[in-house]
Amino acid sequence: MKHALLYFVLLSIALTMPAQAMEASDDPGDLANQALVLFQNGENERALSLYQRALASAAGSVRIEILVNLGKAYAQLESYVEAWAYLHRARVEDPTKRDELGEAITFLEGKIPATHRRVIVDSSPRGAQVTLQLGRSRHQFVTPFAWWFAGGECALHAEKDGFEPTDGVLVSEALPSGHFVIALPAIPAPKQATP
Repeated sequence: MKHALLYFVLLSIALTMPAQAMEASDDPGDLANQALVLFQNGENERALSLYQRALASAAGSVRIEILVNLGKAYAQLESYVEAWAYLHRARVEDPTKRDELGEAITFLEGKIPATHRRVIVDSSPRGAQVTLQLGRSRHQFVTPFAWWFAGGECALHAEKDGFEPTDGVLVSEALPSGHFVIALPAIPAPKQATP
């Protein structure tokens, strides 16, 4: 009887732990699996947060899977710009997904409001880490990348090792070329002390 009671207590503790311990792992695959479960249970904000954490350190096929799952999650939430961006990134990073994701990307492009414009964001030099904050949603990309901007202005933050970070770079709706380049000023080398 004591063993049965102990088993029941341990089982009930184990069943309540995932909600708290779920985010303890830093393994991108584990985080992505946990995010999928959260999303299936309707905990969308926590799921998206875990997917973003997983994406930050993921590589290879796990990274592609996370990008695709983020795209699917945003599409289910009817956030079509974000869905398009993540599926597009998956297709760019893994060209073998071109055909598989092409139809979904085309479908999403039809769902994006006409008030949005597709803009290629690049940096000089290339490879800058760019943060795009849209309401409560925060997205990080490495230049060059494509995004659908609504009319008006959007502020970006860009940084790259060896260069001054930029804050509040504005992407305005008046971009006839559909291409936007962020110029990052080089950090001056420290002056050498003369003997």
